[in-house]
Amino acid sequence: MEQFAAVALAHFLALLIPGVDFFLIARTAMTSGWRNATGACLGIAAANGIFIAAAFSGISIISHPTVLVVIQLAGGAFLVFIGIAFMRSTPRLSHEGLMQGEVTIGVSRCECR
Repeated sequence: MEQFAAVALAHFLALLIPGVDFFLIARTAMTSGWRNATGACLGIAAANGIFIAAAFSGISIISHPTVLVVIQLAGGAFLVFIGIAFMRSTPRLSHEGLMQGEVTIGVSRCECR
């Protein structure tokens, strides 16, 4: 149990460092409100708890080579799908909104002429 507490504490401290989770929660809070952001926080915390519990319980299903390859291929296919969707998406920037001084998420500085 001491080992679990030490890893849980280290994991909690690592969560304090801004990362992908932080930006997901910040964006969700700004665009959808604090209630949806709370749901995102709970989902992230639940997933982290599941991963910690799985690591400590010794679940080693992915050590089987076939399962590991299937998981890697599925993850790679998902990343390719997300990449293609990103490349095909159209930007949603408005030059009029930027000239009027509106703040747009993801744009830190723009010189419009």
